[in-house]
Amino acid sequence: MGAMDAGLDTAATVAQLAGTVASHLSMGNIGGIIKMIVKLAHTARRNKKECVQLAERVGMILDLLPYVQVPEEKATRAPLEKLAATLQEALELVKSCQSGGMVGWVFTSNLHASKLTEVQSKIDSYLLVFNLISHIATIAAIDRIPVGKPAPQSPTSVPPPPTAFQQAEAAKGEITWAEVAAASTVTVVSNDKATGTVVYKARLQDGRHVAIKSFEGDEAAFRAELAVVSGIRHQHIVRLLCWWEGDGNRLLVYEYVVGDGTLRDHLRRGDCASWRARMEVLLAAARAIEHVHCHAIVHGNVGSSNILLDEISRKPCVSGFGASVVDAVGSRTGRLESAAGDVRGFGVVMLEVLTGREPVVSIWKEEKKGEVDVTLESFALPSIGAGKLGDVLDRRPAAKPTPRQVKALKLVADMAARCLSPSSSPPGKGPTMLDVVAHLKEAHELICSDDTHKLA
Repeated sequence: MGAMDAGLDTAATVAQLAGTVASHLSMGNIGGIIKMIVKLAHTARRNKKECVQLAERVGMILDLLPYVQVPEEKATRAPLEKLAATLQEALELVKSCQSGGMVGWVFTSNLHASKLTEVQSKIDSYLLVFNLISHIATIAAIDRIPVGKPAPQSPTSVPPPPTAFQQAEAAKGEITWAEVAAASTVTVVSNDKATGTVVYKARLQDGRHVAIKSFEGDEAAFRAELAVVSGIRHQHIVRLLCWWEGDGNRLLVYEYVVGDGTLRDHLRRGDCASWRARMEVLLAAARAIEHVHCHAIVHGNVGSSNILLDEISRKPCVSGFGASVVDAVGSRTGRLESAAGDVRGFGVVMLEVLTGREPVVSIWKEEKKGEVDVTLESFALPSIGAGKLGDVLDRRPAAKPTPRQVKALKLVADMAARCLSPSSSPPGKGPTMLDVVAHLKEAHELICSDDTHKLA
């Protein structure tokens, strides 16, 4: 809870942003500027990649604007005025990318690209601050929960059965306490004695499955995880449906991803049968983690064992938020320095997808006359650095990858190497998840174009 407490220390400052509504500054005007940026970015003739990345960021600002409108609060206008000025600057830059003579553009292209990147950094700082506001609101709501109010009888199949529960919140009526209490089948999925958490799989009467995480008296862990996951909504992140607290017992109820294992399990069995399927899983998971970082949250436990795959659609869902924290420092500076561990963890995930190997690899050592365990990065990175990706590449998706596939896989390998490079360790020097997503998008497009070319 250290980072969470630090976030609360900034509440007085950040709360001012939540109430910032200038009489002469219309939210509708800001929304109109954002929509124009998004529209023009996709028709840009120059620096299109940078323009589209910028459009994705300002699109997130548009989603967050309703949550920073608190008319009854008294606060300064300055933050939103600065946001409007930054958005106007972004709009002018994107407009300038619509056309231009080739001769003149040769001298200005790099300058515009640099300015687009600079504006995007400013937008990122607003995203982090605005998302911290929602977390402060969540924490405040948690602290106002009344204790001891009688509730319906708890399901005896979910131990330990409390005598009373306080239904604290249900997510948009998606699930009710009565439905959870009437669950017909409950089985233990995991029991972590070190943390005192037990996860159950429950089958509701309508056939749906949910995952119930019980915190054995650990109030701090419960509140920390709740504060993180309650404000996150993303199609590739396991969704919190509702939660309860009362009588010393605490439950989080998540959607249950119906599948037969994690990404690590699927790679071990060879179920991700094509490079296209693997790239789609990687890109979706990277976007989910990038979304988390935009909410000023550090996941803290990124790995292939926390990427679940749906049994039918193979849609990936990122889970394992028990170690997550809100990065209050990043909320103020605009960059999550502590997110480097997430980026590094995803670097290992990319190597797993490329090689088909697990994070620890057994290799033969002649001098020891036997096998020894080494990390996947120490096994794969020397070959990648020497331009010999083929020496460690998994051959199950394609015995002989096509030229486009090879180009795409090299993009992924180079980004994995950057994520895991020791030179990326100093704060502010390594790639971000936004960089990872950009490279994976490019790799995915290459592989998709290769499939289209084959069909033609």
